[in-house]
Amino acid sequence: MPNHDELLNQLSSADRRDFKQLSDRIFHRSLDDCRGACLLRRPKLAKVVGDAMRFYQDTKYDLDRFIVMPNHVHAIVQFRVGADLKTVSQSWMRYTARKINAATGASGAFWQPEPFDHIVRGPEQFEYLQKYIAENPKKANLREGEFLYWERT
Repeated sequence: MPNHDELLNQLSSADRRDFKQLSDRIFHRSLDDCRGACLLRRPKLAKVVGDAMRFYQDTKYDLDRFIVMPNHVHAIVQFRVGADLKTVSQSWMRYTARKINAATGASGAFWQPEPFDHIVRGPEQFEYLQKYIAENPKKANLREGEFLYWERT
């Protein structure tokens, strides 16, 4: 029986693209349904993440905006010379995991090991992602205080 990748490779490029878009939508919908512990719904824990993300703002990267949802984070970030997604995101995840585990008495992994990223390829996509981030709490039926939203002023 063929594995997942072999089956995907049998599809046309258009069908692979459609499949990826559908699976991305399902993935994001499941995040918005707040499955799991949703510890970041707690304002103090969301603040740990927000503070970490703003720490190197204007030195290693430029943040346009971010939102800390109960079980995930969305951000629009442009990295400066010498900084990259892998290094910075691992730093954010290590630091915040230690802080959140200490605050909750937990141990071990807090984040999924690898970020889910997109390259912004034009102004239309940039505006779409800005809107997506700003509207994410409403789509997830969250009340004020159950998420942390920040944008550059």
